[in-house]
Amino acid sequence: MANALISGVIEDLRQTLLELHNSQRLSRLVYDLLSEKNHLETLADALLSRRKHTHGNLQFELVTMKAIAGSDFPFVRILFKEDVTKIRRMKLRAFLGHRFLPHIIQPLRFNLARICDPYGIRLNIAGQEAASEPLFADIIKKLRSSDFAIFDNRETETKPNVYIEIGMSYVLGLPFIVCDYRDPNRPEFDPLPSDLSGFLTLRYSDYKSLATELALKLPLFVYQRVRPAKRK
Repeated sequence: MANALISGVIEDLRQTLLELHNSQRLSRLVYDLLSEKNHLETLADALLSRRKHTHGNLQFELVTMKAIAGSDFPFVRILFKEDVTKIRRMKLRAFLGHRFLPHIIQPLRFNLARICDPYGIRLNIAGQEAASEPLFADIIKKLRSSDFAIFDNRETETKPNVYIEIGMSYVLGLPFIVCDYRDPNRPEFDPLPSDLSGFLTLRYSDYKSLATELALKLPLFVYQRVRPAKRK
């Protein structure tokens, strides 16, 4: 079990470093150094013993996340210290839209909070308070008080409320990310309307792949989409 855990952490490090290099966020020199076998093993040992490790401008973290089935899994993320500092100063709030089902609410909110926490991004969720106003009015208020939105379309075939909220975000000029769930048992089923193809869409079949994509793309999304909209 221990060897499997170490191997998994090493592979996650390798893949994340490669993605950062491919997206030109990590130079070839730094990538070659950190992806060398001995260095990967040193990083994995440090994460398993202390959960965090710093190398120059990079902060490596090993955090616990929730799988779709509800079990825990270790997740490796790499943060740029400059991103954390800059994004924290923006004091951002992210509206979160998804199906209100217990098996979705608990793990999805837990995972997204873990992704957003280092940047000081607060999740803005409608219907949490025992408010006197209707839910629809609360959704509009929460959208207007947010800097961007994250939507998850898992199990929305019979309750497509999320797509109404996406349309509202578009009208309000609110940047958004769509988390597009693809059921591995129904590979032919495509739930995403073609009108959304031009927006940032993260396709996933498990929460590990979603967390990986979101952790990698969130900083650039903030710089390229959220910050310009916030300054208007």
